[in-house]
Amino acid sequence: DPKKKHIFIVGGSLGSGTLNKSMQKWISDGCPGGENVEIIWQCGKYYKPSVDTFMNEAREKGIKGLENIQHSDFIKRMDLAYAAADVVVTRSGASSISELCAAHKASIFVPSPNVTEDHQTHNAMALVNKDAAMMVKDGEAVEKLMAAACGLIEDHEKIALFEKNAATMAKMDAAQTIEEEIYNICK
Repeated sequence: DPKKKHIFIVGGSLGSGTLNKSMQKWISDGCPGGENVEIIWQCGKYYKPSVDTFMNEAREKGIKGLENIQHSDFIKRMDLAYAAADVVVTRSGASSISELCAAHKASIFVPSPNVTEDHQTHNAMALVNKDAAMMVKDGEAVEKLMAAACGLIEDHEKIALFEKNAATMAKMDAAQTIEEEIYNICK
């Protein structure tokens, strides 16, 4: 619906238990703050069966707002999902960070605690410290993530600031820079 705002939640191809639990808690609570929002939710291949079961049970309970939530295991056209999104909620791996800067997207990062040397937190903080994104800690996500996302989606000024600052961090010529460095090393 072009009249609604869009939040894209993506936990990678296998999915993110934390992001999925955060969504399920928010849905169970009645989707507070999501009245004018559509959600695109990539729950991941691993979690799809349990999310399907959860969504069917939520429909049977008559939870309001489910018509505004589209969930799938995998999204092949990330470019279209990013284009539709006003806010992206995701982990903070290097590839995701790079894509979101290149797409100039306002983002909320939930760094995975299960990575070497907590590098996803460092990745997220590189943007947070430059007013280019927000971060919610993994351990706080189930209780706080969707409230933060619904709050951000209504803050047009903050979204514009995040988009502008993320754009300045984009490395649109990164592949060429790497190629040139490789050739220089090989000379």
